Amino acid sequence: MRIFKYVCLVVLAVAFCLIAAGCGSDSAKSNEKVLTYASADYTTINSILNTHDELPDIIFSGLMTYDAKGNPIPDLATKYEFDPATLTYTFHLRDGVTWHDGQPFTAADVKFTLDTLTSNKDLEASITDNYKEIESVTTPDDKTVVIKLSQPNSAMLNYLTIGILPKHLLEGKNIMTDSFNQHPVGTGRYKFVSWDKGQSITVEKNDKFYGKQPKIDKIIFKIIPDENAKAAQVKSGGVDLAWLNA
Repeated sequence: MRIFKYVCLVVLAVAFCLIAAGCGSDSAKSNEKVLTYASADYTTINSILNTHDELPDIIFSGLMTYDAKGNPIPDLATKYEFDPATLTYTFHLRDGVTWHDGQPFTAADVKFTLDTLTSNKDLEASITDNYKEIESVTTPDDKTVVIKLSQPNSAMLNYLTIGILPKHLLEGKNIMTDSFNQHPVGTGRYKFVSWDKGQSITVEKNDKFYGKQPKIDKIIFKIIPDENAKAAQVKSGGVDLAWLNA
């Protein structure tokens, strides 16, 4: 999962560089920068159900993210400490982060997400196995998360790049079937706008993002499942970017 997510981020970073250099389309009525990306189809957009997909990675944020060398660094957290004697991570969260619906992001959201990953039996084992060493998650206050492990896991910081989900929208809901999966709300640099089934999914930049603002104003994920069709669309200029197999 780590390598795939890192490659996805690299692909998106390349897209950002292209658009900053003038690639992509400008709106006829403004200087809005729009990138059209040839995408696979989706049935759900949820960070813990779509761990190998590009779209959740720009809508949701994790406690950690990756730097340019693929190493995990703080994201929704500003810093963390690890106590090897007790196998305990303590994460200190950013101030002023809000969900795309304007609600404040807190430690309760992190606990809700990790509790879901360790207790929901409907999730794929390939995902939940990454979190089986989490013994407990506690929140001393709204800006602090304490994660205690039952045994060492050298990849835990990598696994904590998974997108955090909003407790206020999903608590008590069936995460597998809730309409949230088609109308996602995250804390990431892009927010969901619309979904034309089988045709396209549109996101726009989050003006209240806590980090550096992206240069692309809008990304259109154009649904093109066929590899040959993707290549043809790139050649004709129907899309700005596509990830093609050799």
